[in-house]
Formats: sequence, C-alpha cells, structure tokens
Amino acid sequence: MRQEIYEKLSTMSISAFGLAVALAWNNVIQKVFAKYYHQGNGLTGMISYSVSITIIGVLVTAYIAKTAKKAKKQGKKEVRSHKDLLKMVNQL
Repeated sequence: MRQEIYEKLSTMSISAFGLAVALAWNNVIQKVFAKYYHQGNGLTGMISYSVSITIIGVLVTAYIAKTAKKAKKQGKKEVRSHKDLLKMVNQL
C-alpha cells in the first residue's frame, strides 16, 4: 500500500511540475507567435495559434513515444544479454 502511495505522489508531482513548465512556455510561445504572425488577438489569431501548437504537440509526442519504444526495446535486449551472461557464468 505504501509503495502505491509513493508512486501516485510521484506521478502527481511530476504532472504538476510539467503543467507549471507548460504554462511558462505557453507565454513565451504566444509572444513569439504574435511577433511573427501578426493576426491580432482576435478569434483568427487564437485559432491559428491553437492549431499550430496542436500540430507541434502531436509531432513532439509522436517522436517521444517512438524514442521511448526504442529505449524500452533496447532495455529488454540489455536485460536478456545480462541474463545470458549470468547463465554463462553459472555454467562455469
């Protein structure tokens, strides 16, 4: 039970810090977007900003997922090679 509580608290803490970072970067990205795309503060500007950020978010998320999948696969290979090494040592 205690382990589960620590895991949940860890997940919530990481999520909270991630949200704080996202909000901080949101202000920066909005200012950069407004500087280079003078579409104003109206609905068109907000939609353009939202679509652009969504596309970037999807691309970054897909890249991270792909990288994580490769790392997980590599980790499994390393675990297998360690197990094989231990088997060889035990056979000696």
